[in-house]
Amino acid sequence: MDELTKTVGASPDPRGIKSFRDWRFYLVALLLCGSLLCLIYDPYFISYGEFVYRQGVMVLLMALTIAAAFLWETPIFGKPAGANLLLQSFSIAPFSLLVARLCATDGNNSQELTTPRFSGVWSAVGDTLYKVIDIIPAWLRDMFSNWQITLLFLLVLAILCVRDIRFRTGAIGLMLLLLFAGQLNRGGELGYLTGAALLLVTALSFMFSRYDKVSYFENILKRLRRSGAIGAEELRAVLLVMEQLARKKRLSEGNYRQIVKDCYASAEHPRTENELNMISGELAKRMIHNHDLVSLRNDSEGIFLFPDPLLFQDDNLLSSVAVVPRIIFVGAFALLWVIMPFDLIPDQLPLIGTLDDISVMILSAIVIQSSSMPMRKHHE
Repeated sequence: MDELTKTVGASPDPRGIKSFRDWRFYLVALLLCGSLLCLIYDPYFISYGEFVYRQGVMVLLMALTIAAAFLWETPIFGKPAGANLLLQSFSIAPFSLLVARLCATDGNNSQELTTPRFSGVWSAVGDTLYKVIDIIPAWLRDMFSNWQITLLFLLVLAILCVRDIRFRTGAIGLMLLLLFAGQLNRGGELGYLTGAALLLVTALSFMFSRYDKVSYFENILKRLRRSGAIGAEELRAVLLVMEQLARKKRLSEGNYRQIVKDCYASAEHPRTENELNMISGELAKRMIHNHDLVSLRNDSEGIFLFPDPLLFQDDNLLSSVAVVPRIIFVGAFALLWVIMPFDLIPDQLPLIGTLDDISVMILSAIVIQSSSMPMRKHHE
């Protein structure tokens, strides 16, 4: 198998950071330090001459989830190892502060839960309420006191459920641009924010390297080895099909049959049309059910093969940093949303009174199902 796979696969991406001896490693490190310093000295985070973090835990969780998704779950900034892993881990600090700064609405801490004031005989009730609120964990207070951030986090989780890397990148990038436009509309001192964003984007451009394509072929070979013995003709056909899918994202029935014909028919061993049809059908079944590499879909344009999106994910422990928080947060949020007495739409309204609860439950189920899929595949 190893001999045949040398002719088909992804060539190493010349971009990205390769080692500590790479001059780009030190340039990226300086750019990340500069971005972090710009944010530390941003007037929004300065109080009485000292740095003060002015956002809640939910913003940090959102930033970490976004970073982990692009750095480790579907790695587009190089292999998470060695010098590259060090830069990837360090880049989370300026990115988290950047997201916190973009989410800023005013000078108040998002964890400050507004509580009613009581007087007279109700003062004892007020004191008891304050004590109860103090017992509630900060992250839980943040979830309900800053509901805009919570809903934005849910939107991010929904976006990350989509496996297509181009959709993920475009949607998250658009969201960050809209947040930046919101800060421009509010005015104020934006020099530090703009400088930090430019330095961080420049650093990420040097780090950019589509390691997800390397993971794609590595995962294909793992699944083929796990399936057991495979003939040379079948292996060559499978790899050629998967190579086409890596480039085009889908493969038509005609193109698939042509690949099968090129691999199984030759001047020395001619095949009839019926034989090629039988071979094509049998190979497609093995790729779908035995090797677990592709799926078959039928639409108005015809029948197409699509690669398993999980092939583009790197099978490493760090990818769970992006997946596990999604499952825990969404499950806890959905449960708390249903049992808590707060509602965006009052339950007393007929027909639409439970619409917000139903919407949250459906969205949460989609996120949990999509996020847990890689772990289920790994244990199968």
